[in-house]
Amino acid sequence: MPGAYAYLDAVLLEVPVGTTQTDSAGRFVFCRVNAPVGLGVSGPGYEPWFQLIPGGSDLTLEIELKRTP
Repeated sequence: MPGAYAYLDAVLLEVPVGTTQTDSAGRFVFCRVNAPVGLGVSGPGYEPWFQLIPGGSDLTLEIELKRTP
């Protein structure tokens, strides 16, 4: 989904530590995530998605957002 927002939260502090927006193909990248974090993605008209990410290695995810009813 183009224009969605992605963010990283420090797991223990629940504080945003990084944000970005998806490109025209719905892709985004965070670099140097060396510790566990929470990854969230949201966009207008869609339910927010959130998952804990271990950090420390390369990771590719396919995320599917659900439309809000």
